[in-house]
Amino acid sequence: MKNVNRRQFSKIIAITSIAPLATFTAARAGSTTKEMVDPESAEAKAVKFISQSEDPAQICAGCNFYSSIDDETGSCIILGGLSVPNGAFCDAYQAKKTT
Repeated sequence: MKNVNRRQFSKIIAITSIAPLATFTAARAGSTTKEMVDPESAEAKAVKFISQSEDPAQICAGCNFYSSIDDETGSCIILGGLSVPNGAFCDAYQAKKTT
């Protein structure tokens, strides 16, 4: 049996704890589900989700966590891959980096 130091043990625990969650989240976010987020859900309320942004410069379609599904909706990683209108907004908004 190989001896494992504290640092190696910590890395092993961190990776094995996070991997299943990351895989599940990525799978949901990449799906083309049409299930829309409920603005009254606990997740939506936690990020202060609104269906129509008050600032046209800050909409879901311009967010790093958004993946377009069609012309009107996309999936949001923050909201578990559920569909959101492309003109919506939440406090987790992070502008996509342009190159």
